[in-house]
Amino acid sequence: MLLLLLLLSAGNDTTNINDTTYINVSGRSTFFYQGKYLLEGFTPPEFYPFTLRNNVLQLNVDGKIKGDLDIEGEAYQGRREEENMAFFNVKGEHVEGSMGDIPISLGGLLIQNKHIRGAKLGMNSSKLDGEGFYSFPRGVSAKETIQGDGTSGPFQLANSPVIRNTEIVRIGIGLDLKKLEKGTDYRIDYTIGRITLINKILYPEETMEVEYEHEGEEGKSLAGGKISVKPFNALSIGGSGINTGGYSVNTNIGTEDLNLKIEGADDGDGAKGLRVDGGIREGIFDIGGSYIATGDEFNVIGKGLEPGEEIVVNGTVTPRSELKITSSYRERNSENDRMLQVNLHNFQYNYKRYQGFNYFSSHGLLAKHKFEEINLSGNFDYETRDSLDIYKIGGGIDFSKQSYGMSITSSYGTGDFRETSGGGKIWLTPRRGISISSSAEVKRSDLYSPITVLVSNYNLSSLEVFRSTGRYTIQSIRRNPGNEDEPGRRETGSFRFDGYPVKWLVLSYNPGFSRSKSLTTGTIFQNSQIHNINTRLRNKIFSIGAIKEWRKSYSLNYDDVKTQDNKEERERLNIMWAPVTSLSVSGEYSNLDGDGLYRFLRPTSEDSVGDTLIQYRTRKDRTFGLNTTYLFTGKGKASLKYQNRRYELRIPDSLPTATTENRFAVRGEERVIDIVNFYQEIFWAYREGLEPFMSSAGEIKYQVIGFETGLSFIPKDGIKGRIFFGYENAYGEASQEKKISGLDIYVSRGPIFFDGNGKYNISSNPDYRTFEISINAGLRVE
Repeated sequence: MLLLLLLLSAGNDTTNINDTTYINVSGRSTFFYQGKYLLEGFTPPEFYPFTLRNNVLQLNVDGKIKGDLDIEGEAYQGRREEENMAFFNVKGEHVEGSMGDIPISLGGLLIQNKHIRGAKLGMNSSKLDGEGFYSFPRGVSAKETIQGDGTSGPFQLANSPVIRNTEIVRIGIGLDLKKLEKGTDYRIDYTIGRITLINKILYPEETMEVEYEHEGEEGKSLAGGKISVKPFNALSIGGSGINTGGYSVNTNIGTEDLNLKIEGADDGDGAKGLRVDGGIREGIFDIGGSYIATGDEFNVIGKGLEPGEEIVVNGTVTPRSELKITSSYRERNSENDRMLQVNLHNFQYNYKRYQGFNYFSSHGLLAKHKFEEINLSGNFDYETRDSLDIYKIGGGIDFSKQSYGMSITSSYGTGDFRETSGGGKIWLTPRRGISISSSAEVKRSDLYSPITVLVSNYNLSSLEVFRSTGRYTIQSIRRNPGNEDEPGRRETGSFRFDGYPVKWLVLSYNPGFSRSKSLTTGTIFQNSQIHNINTRLRNKIFSIGAIKEWRKSYSLNYDDVKTQDNKEERERLNIMWAPVTSLSVSGEYSNLDGDGLYRFLRPTSEDSVGDTLIQYRTRKDRTFGLNTTYLFTGKGKASLKYQNRRYELRIPDSLPTATTENRFAVRGEERVIDIVNFYQEIFWAYREGLEPFMSSAGEIKYQVIGFETGLSFIPKDGIKGRIFFGYENAYGEASQEKKISGLDIYVSRGPIFFDGNGKYNISSNPDYRTFEISINAGLRVE
């Protein structure tokens, strides 16, 4: 399909704008596969057989056909079934058709916000509208209400996996909830059904309402349609029906100032439903509302509607330009929600009352005043939460200029409990190259754990001498998604500092950290740090590069048992000297020193947590190397290499590995044709130490001689690669023979890319055969 669309898009003809045909295609299709296979014999040291596969197809299409039909499409296919989706839509002046994963609604009662996998077709004219659909069974609709706990989550849904893009997430107090946007306000893991807010907190007085569809069969396919006839401009009569036996009829009267729609429905099993929506706008009045009544047994398909009764009334009155009154009333079964707002000049009165599974009411008075370019505000609020009363006083200030601005609010409350809160934003761009922004929200209450949200960013640059960027965040979280009683707080930071004191010197320092702490017990249950120092000095014939890196990670599970405890230090130093074009000498020193958690054995039912057995592994690897390369005038070069390596690996319940190796190698390359080099490398190595895989008798000494030969393809037109064969033979106190053959290919031409390699190993004494493969291929379209 992707190739077909490419061909169509290549045949654009835009000579006549009224007869335009064009197709824009963007996306990618990738295939990744990696595997290690033990074909025969014993498993070699540090060789872990595994396979990993992932296919991703992402495609977006939009365009126009003959100037009359608009087309739009999207497709995504990943490793998980619940993530897969595709739809294609064609729309003309009087017709529209869709197929794939699409949302449908049928009237105001039978089907609401249901995602189907099927097709629908609709037609419209000045007197007649109609639409029909057919779908295959896929998802089951679900709705959950989650009470706030003063954190950003994660919040666990009762059903999973969740079907991609079917969720509707709202938060707020009472029945008047605000819809959130995925990626901006929250993120969701469809596989496990887990939602986490982004830079937001779900306060204890708030609720989160999540409507979604999860994997499961609803039984049989779903089909239906609707039709509407307009005998007059102000009147339409219609009906709808579905293959389950449900049907509805409706009448709609609409004028410039009046709108009224009445719908009656039968779900096919005898349960009835009634819905009335209307509104009137006349002069200073703007009033609207709806009434929905369905029996408890009424079969609602989709989301957004619950059996029972729901009444909604909204109204606005504007008797004078400086006076505006807004009110709303919403009742759903045993819950009701009321709101009143009065604006008069610079004063505002707010009233809200919600009564349902909890009780909340508030009266507030807000005053605003603008003093030159500064906006000032003050407020007084009286709130009742269940049976507890609190009186609040607060204020705010905000102003904005071209290079700086700020907005700050704060409040203090006292009564049956105390509560303080504050928040705001600040930004500063004093000159080009410098920008600082920060937003924060803090809340402290006697009723729940402290709440903190902080997001800070900065970007600094001083001419070409210094640059720095950074981000620091604090957020209240849940430690355990299934446990509301253990809130925590996470702090993260990532920074970069680059210095350029002179043109030939670069200094860089990159620290980062992430730390999570339980507010209940004070336990730090997750902590990771990284520090990286990078220095580079370079002139025409000489260069030095040095890197120093520290990594540390630590974590506990919900039972406070270690699941990660790793430390690692790395150093690397590179030196290169090239006195003439044909000669270069380089040296490298690297060192790795680390230890980490290898495994822990959980206690049995008769043991305590203190009986947990924790075991660690240690690894050390030090390497020093020299390399001299000479370029011949005729298409060739020769290299002399020396390397000294000392590596240690200690694993519990196993003999340690501690080996020193000295390796000498000679390598030659010659251009055989324009794009192919023939190379051969011969080496000799002397090893001594503990090699338990080769011998369990203790320390041994042995030599290794070998070679590698092959053809390498010089990069040209986005293509490069090599094919090689290697041989090693160990003799002395240990003997081993190894043969290695492999192939590497890399292609990047236009929309096509391919990166693959394979390696086949044969060993005797010990005997084993292994095969390793890695493929990353795909098609990119912009």
